Amino acid sequence: MYTTIHTYYIKPGSSSDFKQRIQALVEPRISGLPGFIGYYLIEVRTDRMISISVFDSKGHADMASGPIGFWMRDTLDGSVLGLPEIIAGKTDVYNGQACSSQRDRQQMVMDPLMGVF
Repeated sequence: MYTTIHTYYIKPGSSSDFKQRIQALVEPRISGLPGFIGYYLIEVRTDRMISISVFDSKGHADMASGPIGFWMRDTLDGSVLGLPEIIAGKTDVYNGQACSSQRDRQQMVMDPLMGVF
């Protein structure tokens, strides 16, 4: 599996509109892409949103990045301040499995998130 995390800095007070647009216009499109596993949207603060996309492989995630980028740009035009910060990587933990210890689980969860918050 492969996960991509986008951090969006948005205009204060626009988080409700941001979420509605994502849910109505982006989420239905992304769920139909090859290799799609999951999409999550997290409100970190009133001026920051994080989206998490999970695909079955890096190849499918890479193929999806073009259409997703265009959908996001067209859908969120005016709400987002600047370009999103993007981090991506191989997903080693799924449903809490594939780790040998609590420390390994914490490390695998925290490493990709470093620099996001």
